[in-house]
Amino acid sequence: MFSSLIEAAFTPRPAKLRVLEIARIRQSVIQNLVRTEYELEIINENIYMKLSGMLVEVAKEINAWISDTERRTVMQKRPFN
Repeated sequence: MFSSLIEAAFTPRPAKLRVLEIARIRQSVIQNLVRTEYELEIINENIYMKLSGMLVEVAKEINAWISDTERRTVMQKRPFN
């Protein structure tokens, strides 16, 4: 996931959305793995809560970055009046 975020930082805007979508998918996979580890009692509740909280924050940041990139892409495509 972090490699995708670093790649997105250096990718030109038109291709950035695809890289960010990959990062969002990877974040979701990690979040599901953490939940599964907790349900199988591989990790305790405290660790689960900490990891889940961090992953939620990462998801918010990725989604904000995607929204901002989409907004800027639309603005860039608008013709000047």
